[in-house]
Amino acid sequence: MKKQSIFFISDGTGITAERVGESILTQFDEFSFKLERFPFVRNAEQAKKAISSLQKAQDNDELAPIVFSTFVDPELTEEISSVGACVIDLFGYPSQKLGEHLGIPPAQIQGRMQAMGDRNVYQKHMDAINFSVDHDDAHRIDGFDKADIIILGLSRGGKTPTCMYLSIHYFLKAANYPLTLDELSGPSPRLPSELSDYKDRLLGLIIEPKRLSEIRQRRKPGSDYASLETCKSEVKKLRYLYEDEGIFSINTTDASIHEIAIKVMNKMKLYD
Repeated sequence: MKKQSIFFISDGTGITAERVGESILTQFDEFSFKLERFPFVRNAEQAKKAISSLQKAQDNDELAPIVFSTFVDPELTEEISSVGACVIDLFGYPSQKLGEHLGIPPAQIQGRMQAMGDRNVYQKHMDAINFSVDHDDAHRIDGFDKADIIILGLSRGGKTPTCMYLSIHYFLKAANYPLTLDELSGPSPRLPSELSDYKDRLLGLIIEPKRLSEIRQRRKPGSDYASLETCKSEVKKLRYLYEDEGIFSINTTDASIHEIAIKVMNKMKLYD
């Protein structure tokens, strides 16, 4: 398999560069990618470290490195491009094209997407993250009435990382509730009473038993908790509960956290 060095370089957090870049890279299965990240590169001095790594990759690798960049300062883009890498400027041409259509030039403001200078936006962001941390694995249920979404699922089924991703990237107050053998026991599993008032905010995650067993084996190898039979039983009862209670569900078996989050957003119409 061919190896290729990939750099995400940005004057902000680099989240945009990573999201777009990694989405594009999924189209090239023939390559093994080595990823390096350089966020908050806002002047020539800060760019030196990224350029040094680019030059090493240029000298050592068979193929020139690829850079996904999101600079608003064209001089920084030129600095990075001088190394001879394949630079994909995610803000340059799209911003220019949009500006031509709108009849105004784009604002040259670094870190604009994160809006870190706006205290209200920053506070909303922090509130969402703190909420998701406090309401992880049903550690607290007293704030469920303030949740934008409550995610259900089995242990090791992807609840926590999905909630954290939603709070970090979309500022959503995302709680999660683990459905254990206690909740799923009996011939007809029922929704826990603590959740009955919030059915319009519930979304369930489902995962195939084999994959769930593999994940649990890493945590507790050889345990009944991680056995394929236990996982089959739990998943079967979970599917029944979702169907019987009319709860939307998403299969997480082969999906990345980013993909799961997008599906959650679409399913629950949380973009408004």
